[in-house]
Amino acid sequence: MAEANVGPKRGKGEMPVRLDDPEYWQARAEETRSFAEQIADYGSKAVLFRIAVDYERIAARAAALTKTSMLRQERN
Repeated sequence: MAEANVGPKRGKGEMPVRLDDPEYWQARAEETRSFAEQIADYGSKAVLFRIAVDYERIAARAAALTKTSMLRQERN
């Protein structure tokens, strides 16, 4: 079975390299949603759409954290 190329290589248990990058996670959501639209199986399609929503939640969280971090830096 061939290994899928799904992003940067990282060790077991490590966090994704771009956890704090909202644009990265929004792009992942869009890619996942696009892929889901091509799937015929309803169950698989539903799972992929839920994953896309979760990626959007991560993007929103990353944006909020980035904004909070910038505000803290401005205060110091």
